[in-house]
Amino acid sequence: MLFAVSQFSYSQTVLTFTNAGATGRIGPTQSQVNTAYSSTPLSGKVTVSNGIQLWTVPSTGTYTIEASGAQGAGANGGKGARMRGEFYLTFGTVLKIIVGQTGTELLTSRYDWSGGGGSFVVNSSGNTPLVVAGGGGGAGQSGTAAHGVTATSGANGGGGYSLGNGGTGGAGGTWVNQTSDGGAGFTGNGGSGNPSPAPQSFINGGGGGCNSWSSGGPCAPGGFGGGGSTNRNSTTYYAAGGGGGYSGGGAAYGN
Repeated sequence: MLFAVSQFSYSQTVLTFTNAGATGRIGPTQSQVNTAYSSTPLSGKVTVSNGIQLWTVPSTGTYTIEASGAQGAGANGGKGARMRGEFYLTFGTVLKIIVGQTGTELLTSRYDWSGGGGSFVVNSSGNTPLVVAGGGGGAGQSGTAAHGVTATSGANGGGGYSLGNGGTGGAGGTWVNQTSDGGAGFTGNGGSGNPSPAPQSFINGGGGGCNSWSSGGPCAPGGFGGGGSTNRNSTTYYAAGGGGGYSGGGAAYGN
């Protein structure tokens, strides 16, 4: 379960939102969501705007909201955080929902894996965050395998295995040596040292990064929800992207 919304006085209905089969740095389309929710209580009740799912509160009351961030790519990719809270919501309130997507790998023979996207539940009135669960950092290798950094439950992002710093106060994490992106935060994009799409903050749409060594070059896209990406610039660097979240995780690399 990526996250669920239940209203105590509304027959304890549990509504489960998913990525609807979308992968990579871009969120689901309306068609994907329609298909995924066709036989669920969400059928016909979710609209999509650039991958962000919009759901209207059907009844005033107290809701429990639970969210899980996506895992970073690779066998040792960091796990996403899981967050839960209770909120009093009024009829007609529109929630913006990003379901974080898992990071990706560039080449199976390499150890360059991108970060997972964070999952966000945000009140559209003023873009007020309700629940944000950070994604895990991508796995990397430098001599011995280094686990991706698992997302934390605080407001600040975790640092990368080597050099990358996590963001604070909603900012994105920092990039490392042009090989990997920091994850995006709620308001700040992830750091990227190349002319390519940086991981996007929730406010800027939540897209994952695509760090390419040169414009148009290869990348391992970060997961939707602000995941940081990696690239293959040589045979000596082993890079990992930071996870997206309220504050983005730092990138990592070794050689």
